[in-house]
Amino acid sequence: MMTNWLFWMIAFSSLSAHAVSLDSAIQDAVRQSNYVKAQEVSANIAANDRWRRFLVHEPSFSYSNSDNGAEESYGLSLTTPFVGKSLAFMELDHAKAKAEAVEIQSKRQDLAKLITDSYLDCASGLALLDIQKTALSDLETMFRSLTAMYESGHASQAERIGTDLQMRQTRSEVRAAADKTDVSCRKWHILVGDENSVPDKIPEDLSHDTLEMLGNQSADLSRGEAALKMANVNDDLRWWSAAPDLTWSYQRNHYVNLGASPILTPWTTTYGVSVTVPIFFLFDESIEAKRAKAQNAFDRHNAEVSVLNARNDEEDAAREYQRSKKRIQELRDKDIALAEALVESTFASYKTGKLGFAELMLSRKTLWDLKTQEVQLKIAAVQARLKCLLKCE
Repeated sequence: MMTNWLFWMIAFSSLSAHAVSLDSAIQDAVRQSNYVKAQEVSANIAANDRWRRFLVHEPSFSYSNSDNGAEESYGLSLTTPFVGKSLAFMELDHAKAKAEAVEIQSKRQDLAKLITDSYLDCASGLALLDIQKTALSDLETMFRSLTAMYESGHASQAERIGTDLQMRQTRSEVRAAADKTDVSCRKWHILVGDENSVPDKIPEDLSHDTLEMLGNQSADLSRGEAALKMANVNDDLRWWSAAPDLTWSYQRNHYVNLGASPILTPWTTTYGVSVTVPIFFLFDESIEAKRAKAQNAFDRHNAEVSVLNARNDEEDAAREYQRSKKRIQELRDKDIALAEALVESTFASYKTGKLGFAELMLSRKTLWDLKTQEVQLKIAAVQARLKCLLKCE
């Protein structure tokens, strides 16, 4: 007898448990996730950060005093970016802001995948466990029937023993499936923070509201396109990195001894501006620009490969989704009903001696396999939907 708590919870429909659909689980997780909220804050910062390049850098204050105390100076200097350089780098800021905005959808999809995988692990475990329990019940019924037939001389000892062995093996598989489902559902409880939450069922598909929340293209494709844009922008700006900044200075000089003053007044003012002149451009800045170009080529190649793979994955997922939905419909419209009729017909023929024990067991296995396939196809369809999103149809 099984003592696994999850088995009994499902078998007797514990009143403390409440069913949760996959759509509501995804939507609640996305709305409440600090992970997604942090990305939204980051994207908002990036969107409003583009004009910062025109601001001056932190000011520098200075004070100096001659060794004889005859002169002292107070100074302030500010470094400002070269206007052309700031304008050029605004394109980089724009690309970063776009990448951060796109990352919101990508992180929503990451979270949705985490929720979906855990949900399906638990829900599919429960569904497959139910199929195996039904199969075990069928075997027990068949064993009792064969026992009666054996006692009346219409079945062999070998057939009775074979059914008993099959029944023992199925009981072992049910216990193993219950343990695996227990672990999967405990992970689900930890993930959602609710020990009484139970997946409602394996959904036929994700709702339109959920798909709208997740966006219209996969996270891999979005990230690949953003990385490609960043690589192209960085390549365009590699020479601008060597552009100089301007340093403005203001200094007040106090002469305690008027003889030290150049104009014989106690206070004078000095203004200055300085700019870096790249006279060693061929030996320094140009080398860095070439190194940046090579790195950008690597980044562009990796991004292009990522985009290509992401688009291929989307197309593959769309086809898998369509195949799975079509096969599910075939199973429901025809195959499972035929398999159930086959089981009844085979058992009736077995009783009259027209078919043997092997055909009887094969017919039952066929039915169980088709029901298991339906569960697996529903899982595959949902997982494919997460990859192709609104592009599945």
